[in-house]
Amino acid sequence: MFRWRMLSGLSLMALTGCGGGPEFASVEGVVSLDAKPIADVEVQFIPDITQATYGPPNSAYTDANGRYRITATRTSGAVVGKNRICVRDATVMMPLGAGGASGETASNPEGSVRRSRLPALYSDAARSPLGSVEIRPGSQTIHFTIKSVP
Repeated sequence: MFRWRMLSGLSLMALTGCGGGPEFASVEGVVSLDAKPIADVEVQFIPDITQATYGPPNSAYTDANGRYRITATRTSGAVVGKNRICVRDATVMMPLGAGGASGETASNPEGSVRRSRLPALYSDAARSPLGSVEIRPGSQTIHFTIKSVP
């Protein structure tokens, strides 16, 4: 019985790793649209399982200066390894008249549907032109440049 418990424990450690989960890192940077910083954009870091990176996705929103920041803790942050990068225009998710990080209020004379300021391709993890980036342990700065026409 003791031997079985010991083998079960060792097997579980082998499957989960000694640390018990993924390693997290801090990432910050600026998101620009056509060379100008853009506010109210969600930056998503999605572990790339095709590159053997596993863990929870994480995201941050840009401020009025286009800056985003993900701070690592013991249980969250950007997963160390290859991550797919997606960006989404957060203003299309805000209620009309609500100001985001930029403090601007949006109006839409055509109704309640807003158009994204970003090409849809950037929000697709499999096809995003931002591709996959390597996240290293510790802190790092990664800037993303988006083009109106990818």
